[in-house]
Amino acid sequence: YGGVVLMFQWRRFQFFDKNLVKDDVSSPQEFKKLDIVCCTSGGGNLIFGDINGFIRVVDREFKVVRSFQAYWLRISHIKKEKQRNLLVSIGDDEENISPTVKIWNMDKSDEEGFPDIERRIKLPKMDATCLTCTDDLSHLAVGLCDGTMVVLAGDIFREKRSKQTVIKVEETVPITAMAFVPQPRGPTILFVATTNAVHMFHSDKDFLKKVETMDGLGCDIGCATLSEHNNEFIVGRKEAMYFVNSSGRGGCMAFEGDRKLLSWFRNYLIVVDQVSNAKTNMLTFYDGQNKFIGFSSSFSNISHVVSEYGYVYVLTRDGQIFQLVEKDTQTKLDTLFKKNLYQVAIDLATSSQYDQNAISDIFKKYGDHLYNKGDYDGAINQYNKTIGKLEPSYV
Repeated sequence: YGGVVLMFQWRRFQFFDKNLVKDDVSSPQEFKKLDIVCCTSGGGNLIFGDINGFIRVVDREFKVVRSFQAYWLRISHIKKEKQRNLLVSIGDDEENISPTVKIWNMDKSDEEGFPDIERRIKLPKMDATCLTCTDDLSHLAVGLCDGTMVVLAGDIFREKRSKQTVIKVEETVPITAMAFVPQPRGPTILFVATTNAVHMFHSDKDFLKKVETMDGLGCDIGCATLSEHNNEFIVGRKEAMYFVNSSGRGGCMAFEGDRKLLSWFRNYLIVVDQVSNAKTNMLTFYDGQNKFIGFSSSFSNISHVVSEYGYVYVLTRDGQIFQLVEKDTQTKLDTLFKKNLYQVAIDLATSSQYDQNAISDIFKKYGDHLYNKGDYDGAINQYNKTIGKLEPSYV
């Protein structure tokens, strides 16, 4: 993203189907009664932490396949490590003690069915506000409510081979979001947001160094995410979405909203906004590469957004669970053809890595459309792009 992107120019589509997960089909009633406080996904499962300190692993049929009490008092955060079957959690086993990070090996269990704990890490005596780690768990970071962060790097499973750094990012304000971006060469980048600013650090097993502070880009808890498309850190503020990359401040998407939650799915930025009704949220999918809105719908009081199995799941505070299913590319293209949006179709097919013959067919359709409108120069321009794919006699 470069410069300012004006959102009112973007077209809106409904490229997802919204389905309520039914109790009698796939969602046990006892599951929906849980008071879920955190969630993550990976390895073919959704994973939830509830208000009583339990972790529950759920399959695609929403059946609970594993359940254990991770903390005796409460759990606040969970994060699935992607390369191995490891789970990182933060919670409390007793009142008035420091929160504990636990790294669980979900492939190993004790006699009572508890996953093995590979390591416990005591945090400062402050509430944790966010948790992140790299895919290989070579780096792990926890943000706290007082502006402190704790970063571990190296061989995290062995205390003597890992380095723990505690750093005061800002005074008195909470850490609200964090994300690691490993680099092919050089140190891993760590983006850290507070309510005031975004800070960029370089992290290695031997050092943690702040390299830039971008004032005025702070956000509330949960209102930042990392783009899987180009590793940009995206910050949601009331006036706009701001993009930060390894070079510093990038562009922005200028549209207003009372941000509640940001997430990422495939090539979509997912934004949950509060609307005028205190219990109503608007969830919107933005395709920044092709510059259109892929889906928007209102929900009642969204609590979590999580994705797995190629679907997006939306959880609400009243216990409802919605599954958002993306339509296939051909269905999307058919919708665009009906609206004569051929350039949008070409961009979508190209970003979806469609076969060149299929893209040439879209150029042909576009050329035919322009020809029928009397735009012969425009038609010739589109037909020229089919050379080598269509019969020259047609062109």
